[in-house]
Amino acid sequence: MLQRQKFRILRPSTTAVLGIVSVVTLLGVSSIPANAATAPSGCNTGYACFFADANFKKGPYSVAGTESNFQTINAKLCPSGTLNDCISSVWNNKSSAAKYPYLYLFVSANWADTTYLKVPRQQGFNDLSKKQCTHTGCGPNHTYNDAISSNEWH
Repeated sequence: MLQRQKFRILRPSTTAVLGIVSVVTLLGVSSIPANAATAPSGCNTGYACFFADANFKKGPYSVAGTESNFQTINAKLCPSGTLNDCISSVWNNKSSAAKYPYLYLFVSANWADTTYLKVPRQQGFNDLSKKQCTHTGCGPNHTYNDAISSNEWH
């Protein structure tokens, strides 16, 4: 579905990275993915882990493969009883050796839209209400919170 693109990897100097981190910390920017290292409790290696609440609470609901419709995934902690439109935080726990390490989250079932949220391996977003979304089916306040309906790996 997504076309692969070649990118040149730029390696910034340590001083530049520390300066950016300092500025981001001072500004309190919170839309940066939670950094790797430790996955949330219960999120096993090789899975995408979804949580019904922010800060990796009420879950995880683990998905190893590509799912075209989250209405087929039972989630007892969600109002509808399924994972569809019930994700407030996410963690991609694919290993560095994974063939397809990037998790793409879509607002529509069957990947029917071109708007997606990309989650790098061993990283996540602890509050999807802070991730802006431009698709017409986005969640409250045009965010990805409670708006995810399918996933794909690349």
